Amino acid sequence: SALTIGSFDGPHKGHKVLFEHVFNAGKSYGLKKGVFTFTEPLPKFKHKESYLGHISVFENRILNFERLGFDFVIVAEFNEDFASISGKDFFDILLSKVNLKYLAEGKDFKCGSKGLFNAEMISGYAQKRKLKVDFPDLVLTGNVRISSSSIRQLLKDGDFEKVNGLLCFPFVLNLPAVYENNGKEHFVYQKKDFSQVTPSSGEFFCRVNDSVKAKIVFSQA
Repeated sequence: SALTIGSFDGPHKGHKVLFEHVFNAGKSYGLKKGVFTFTEPLPKFKHKESYLGHISVFENRILNFERLGFDFVIVAEFNEDFASISGKDFFDILLSKVNLKYLAEGKDFKCGSKGLFNAEMISGYAQKRKLKVDFPDLVLTGNVRISSSSIRQLLKDGDFEKVNGLLCFPFVLNLPAVYENNGKEHFVYQKKDFSQVTPSSGEFFCRVNDSVKAKIVFSQA
């Protein structure tokens, strides 16, 4: 298989460079194209106090991987047991379970216990096991790296135009199942019910179920 590993919240156009490397490797070497991801984005665990929320819910991330053309997705829950696995053991598992032959990652990628297994160590490991590894250059927009954290801030600021210019697919806000109608045509939700990032305030035009025109209002009240 050809694989890339990450949360890939969105996913955004910086991620797409990694995806394209996996697709090219799959075509060149006759490999199945896969993603190794997590039930929730890792910043939620690593930066709990400053985490603004998800860009996309889990179900949409999986759907987007399918839309992009991946053959399979491996999903792990990031917990203390997973975090304690060494980088070498983690890649040993991938070689054993999915016959890993190709990996594409960002140059700042780290994994394993305490994030000690970095790009240099991965390259050394790969050389011994005849594993092809690519570390593509970061994707910039206006000399700034495209990142999920910066997109989360844009969502909080309500700048959906910039957000949609950075994502692989237009932003989708998944509404909670529970709502309050109050006998009116509009629905009222509480921000605490959303796992995704929402603007602090503002009115925005949108489409419900990709078709019905509507307006969504965010209030701090």
